[in-house]
This record gives sequence, structure tokens and C-alpha cells, in this order.
Amino acid sequence: MSARSLSAIFLEDSEMSAFLIDPENSSISKLAIERGNYDAIRDAIGCHFLAIAANLSNNDTVFINENTLLNPGPKYAIYVDGELHTLQGRAVVIGSDHVGECSKAKTSNASLISMVIWPEQAKTQAYG
Repeated sequence: MSARSLSAIFLEDSEMSAFLIDPENSSISKLAIERGNYDAIRDAIGCHFLAIAANLSNNDTVFINENTLLNPGPKYAIYVDGELHTLQGRAVVIGSDHVGECSKAKTSNASLISMVIWPEQAKTQAYG
């Protein structure tokens, strides 16, 4: 196995796996983020200030750009525990441990895919 393949396996099995929701590409991708590295979350989202858009029942957190609603861009929505949250711009979903520090996301990729309503789906589903 090549070094690149080993690196990819390491990133996929990283203790600090998270997910990036990208509405521009209608994609959800896996991220590896070091414990407590909020700069990496800001970099993935492309912002200076983070805001919490939603807390999931499994203690995962959805982080967004604090200023995201001031900027133009596609809106999308995410269902969290039966409630619809309208978002704009990239988001990172990451877990949190018993002291509130970032940890491995507990939400699966399949679960996250079922929670997100992309801009093109919004034409048939009403959300604010």
C-alpha cells in the first residue's frame, strides 16, 4: 500500500472526524480536525467567527459562519430533532465531549445526508 493510501486511511479513521456541508456543491465530505483546533473549523467554513446553528441530540454541533446571513449565497436547510433550521454557507458538523471540547462526530454520513435539504430540493419544499 502506498504512503498516500495509508494517509487516507489514517484521515478516515481519525479520532477527530467531522463533516463539511457545502451547499455550493451540494456535498457532504469528511474532515479530520485536531482536538480543540477551532481555526481548522473556521478555515473549512471560510470565516473568522463561528456560530452554533444547531445542537444535535447526540451532542454533535453544527457550526456556521457568524456573518453568513449577511452574505449572498444558496440557502439550504437541515432537520434537527424534527425542527427545520435554514442555513446559508458552509457548515461543519463535529462532536463534543463531556467538557464541551471538540470530538469525533457521532452523526453518520448517511444520517446527515437524510437531514439536509439542498437548494435545488427547496423548490419543492417550503422553508424560510
